[in-house]
Amino acid sequence: MGIRAATLANPDKPAIIMVESGEAVSYGELSDRADQYANFFRRLGFETGDSIAFTLEICPEFFAVCIGALRAGL
Repeated sequence: MGIRAATLANPDKPAIIMVESGEAVSYGELSDRADQYANFFRRLGFETGDSIAFTLEICPEFFAVCIGALRAGL
């Protein structure tokens, strides 16, 4: 099941739970953040097929950025 399908089926269910901190992010929150990043990348002028590089700690935001980049076609 993909993120979009999981979001539609279980928007409040945890998608990510960070082991050390116990921080949890629901599918709905993750999808919303990913959409925000996808829109941000497009506003910056990135186009489908462009490459992008970023450095982040492994945290919930890391996954949102990765999914957002995929949604933007990067």
